[in-house]
Amino acid sequence: MLAALFLFALFVILAVLALTGQTRALDLAISRRLYPPVFAERGSTIRAIHSWGPPGIYLVCALFAFHLARHSRQVDAVALTLCLVGADAQSLIWKGVLRQARPDIYTDFVQLRTFGFPSGHAITSLAVYGMLSLLLTERLPDRRAKLIWRVDALLLALIIGLSRVVGGVHWPSDVLGGLLYGGAWLCVSLVILSRLRRRACWQRQRLAKGREDANPADDC
Repeated sequence: MLAALFLFALFVILAVLALTGQTRALDLAISRRLYPPVFAERGSTIRAIHSWGPPGIYLVCALFAFHLARHSRQVDAVALTLCLVGADAQSLIWKGVLRQARPDIYTDFVQLRTFGFPSGHAITSLAVYGMLSLLLTERLPDRRAKLIWRVDALLLALIIGLSRVVGGVHWPSDVLGGLLYGGAWLCVSLVILSRLRRRACWQRQRLAKGREDANPADDC
């Protein structure tokens, strides 16, 4: 939880800086440098990358949750679903609270009516793909393979976030804020996963041993 608190603290600091306009000069400089040359040449690629965030991530999450449930990992499926729903809900809440406008320097890609800070794509991508990579690799004996999968998940979230800047629909500070908050929510989601597993293990042990006064610490 210390990692979650640290990331959340950084998120709050960045939110204050963004709301007071202290990130605007850097946001403009980065956005103007990225959007015209990159999007003009790679517009279709940028749109494809966007689809790996919401709503594409919903399908990925649903398929993987179904796979987990079929292989007797219902608790993991529930935790993954909570991670996705929580990330989406909190993104909308923060946008409504902070009410930070999206970029208005380019409008030919897409016009969105929602607020910008923090980036929902960045929050959801980092939290959910991070959770997926951990669930996929936790039983692998090869530490190198685990590291590769987890770094790939981080890179995917970064690429999706960058595509939102290149597409002109978010300021860089929106994406950085989303990544910070997504990392914090991932840490919280892992704590929730651990507690759900512990509870499920305790219940299985009670059923197996027929003890109503079983202590989770004794069995799991």
